[in-house]
Amino acid sequence: MMPPLGVRPDRHRSWVSPDAANAAQLLFESDLGTDDVYIFALPDMTLKGTLTGFKEPLGECSDNHGNVWIANSLKNEMLEYSRSGALLNKIARANLNPWACAVNPVNGDIAITQENRPHFQPGQVLVYSNPSSAPMILHNPAQVFYFYAAYDPRGHLWIDGTDALGHSILSRCDAASCTTIGLSGGSIIAAGTIAWDKDNGTWVVFDQYCRDAPSFCSYPVSALGVVGTPTTYLSYTGGALCDLIQVAMVSTGKRPIVVGGDNEYPCGSYKTSSVNRWTYPAGGNPLNSNLGSVFYPWGAAVSVK
Repeated sequence: MMPPLGVRPDRHRSWVSPDAANAAQLLFESDLGTDDVYIFALPDMTLKGTLTGFKEPLGECSDNHGNVWIANSLKNEMLEYSRSGALLNKIARANLNPWACAVNPVNGDIAITQENRPHFQPGQVLVYSNPSSAPMILHNPAQVFYFYAAYDPRGHLWIDGTDALGHSILSRCDAASCTTIGLSGGSIIAAGTIAWDKDNGTWVVFDQYCRDAPSFCSYPVSALGVVGTPTTYLSYTGGALCDLIQVAMVSTGKRPIVVGGDNEYPCGSYKTSSVNRWTYPAGGNPLNSNLGSVFYPWGAAVSVK
């Protein structure tokens, strides 16, 4: 993967506002254009901090303690930060090539997806019981690229990616292997983020090319692979999103909220990239947005106090 044109890493030190600890929810948003991770207080989307010093930060995930793991891809490492910005742990491995991650809410295991491996070998999933342990290696023989992952409250792991022909594929993983989830009732063209909707008790899979058209939506997917009615997401201008790479879904106690960055860099009619907050399953226009703080937003995870 090549960094975007005009990448401009910050040279200043990381900072986090002292009052960030008071926010019930903090969004960590990685930016491939600045090699930084920005911290926003929810729900108002106020910038509360910047973590610097990364080399192509990609996918993220959070745990039950409010800590956030970030894939520092070019350094072949996963970094764990507290919500106050303190570095807590590191997983480093030659050719780790981390893409994204998920934390098991049952036992704290962290699953790391590798998009692919050196010499175009198929990707895989590495599951660590702790940062210093040897990982359990999982893969689906039918899957070539591995993107995003999520656990449900019982510790069931789902992974998405593509097969050898480039078709989206969903995999269900147990302790030893992964198998393909057969879908019915609908199709997912370009699978992105996977999330667990704890308010409604179902999986949610985001599609970056919804209904075979350049738009962004998500589908509820049952444990049996039944695809439900899509939710479509719009930009802060009310138009189509350009590139919504990873989002996070969180509960507010009343309704789920989806948060993530719209990367406008790849689009011909460039608008300001933004970080947005949508209700689910309503979707549509964002509830509110932060404009101009991010350049090439990529990964998203929410730290819950």
